[in-house]
Amino acid sequence: MAHESWQRLVDQLSEIERRGPDNPRIYRGYLEPVAVFFRNLVLFEDVLDLNERLAHYTSWERAVAIMEGGDKAAIRMYNYEIANDPREGEICRPEWSEVETQAGWLDEVLAGEDIGSHGDVIAQGSAYGCSFSSGAKDTIGDDLNFWRLYGNDGDGCSFMVPVSRKGMYRVRYYGSEGRSDNESAGTDDVIIDLFAQLLQIGQRVVEGAPKNELPRVVNVVAKNLRRLRAAYRHLAKNHYYQNEREWRMVRIAPEPADIHFDITDDRLVKRYVNGLLWKDLLISGSAITIGPCVRNRPAAVAYMEDRKRRLGVAAEIVLSDKEYRSV
Repeated sequence: MAHESWQRLVDQLSEIERRGPDNPRIYRGYLEPVAVFFRNLVLFEDVLDLNERLAHYTSWERAVAIMEGGDKAAIRMYNYEIANDPREGEICRPEWSEVETQAGWLDEVLAGEDIGSHGDVIAQGSAYGCSFSSGAKDTIGDDLNFWRLYGNDGDGCSFMVPVSRKGMYRVRYYGSEGRSDNESAGTDDVIIDLFAQLLQIGQRVVEGAPKNELPRVVNVVAKNLRRLRAAYRHLAKNHYYQNEREWRMVRIAPEPADIHFDITDDRLVKRYVNGLLWKDLLISGSAITIGPCVRNRPAAVAYMEDRKRRLGVAAEIVLSDKEYRSV
């Protein structure tokens, strides 16, 4: 998500550099701040502890669809317009506004709506994502609370994966007024600080640009900053949800042709785009746990083992050991 957006900026600025004067010294340090930020961004993309895993809970029907989808089955990234947090994407807006005010050089170009990958306005409701919860490898795939919340009240499956992938980011939690609530987790206002750093680097890039290319550089920087800002705001959630220990993949303003629709039994229309392939996540150390309320569990295990063999994935098939009766 952020890597792709920033790499796009690097490529665009490099193209501007190639079009410049013959004397390369005028560009000394011009792209250096971009490279520094890119390295810092890699650090922001967290690494799981050796004893941690990520788990995605879903219904039995969706689990079957994943296994029947073969090697083309992808993670569904749903539109955040249906998020359970009513302040989704808004929790840090007051602090971000203060940071942006301090970056007066971008007042005009940042004042408008967020900009998509093709220069189009990013409308509200154009962010898509998929969530995982993190926890100890021995328990995160069979957590009674997550069965209730996201595993169809126990009548579902969890997909536990052993490592995070490029584009997966740990969600940070903030108080109701955007104040950091991360001290207990050993973090601080990493998203706010990252955005402030992003603006400072953008300023250095603009100040280092040759005058004849300045309008184009400002336009390129502004569009990419807006795109990253639109993504970052979905990595901050209200502290009420911190027990979810959430990680996310986020995609902003996908092409219209990439958007699909899922209509639920109660006639709710949900938009989604496809993300990573499940076969690339269900590697050694992964597990598919069959929920405590799935009917005829011995047959369910046999089905999952058969699909696992056909797909050639390494996931262990596990039965939940939780005693739970949905009502």
